[in-house]
Amino acid sequence: MVGDHGVSLMAWCHRDPPANDEGIPAAYATGCNPAVDDDFYENKVAIWGDDDGAEYFELACFEAFLDPAIIEVIAEVSPRQILLKSRSAP
Repeated sequence: MVGDHGVSLMAWCHRDPPANDEGIPAAYATGCNPAVDDDFYENKVAIWGDDDGAEYFELACFEAFLDPAIIEVIAEVSPRQILLKSRSAP
């Protein structure tokens, strides 16, 4: 999870960038996508704070979220922890 020019979740891997120069795919927090949200930076500061940074998760943390019934992964961020939850289709 990265807080810099917005807030996003992306895979950190050692590989060459895609040939189409699109970069590493990322899922942005609601309201924090610089390509879509005019107030992305204000939202980033409200969620992440002024400083840039990253939090690293083991891949195993996300295995439960690979269930096709899950439609949303929710990260609750506080000064002391990041809690990952999910929401399934009704």
